[in-house]
Amino acid sequence: MALEAGQGGARLRAGLLDGYRPLPARAMARIGLYRLYHALELWDWFASIGDTAPLPGIAADIHALATG
Repeated sequence: MALEAGQGGARLRAGLLDGYRPLPARAMARIGLYRLYHALELWDWFASIGDTAPLPGIAADIHALATG
């Protein structure tokens, strides 16, 4: 995922959060839910067009997002 560590994640996350201060209550939980929804949507889109190559990686992301 784009905001994960190892992909410039800490710097990107800091920039995103600094741009939207003050954050509403439970903002990080909301962002987590948003990321999970879009990973599910991406998985569904690839499956619907028959491109199965990215599905295992996206499924791993979904699992990681859902289980913390």
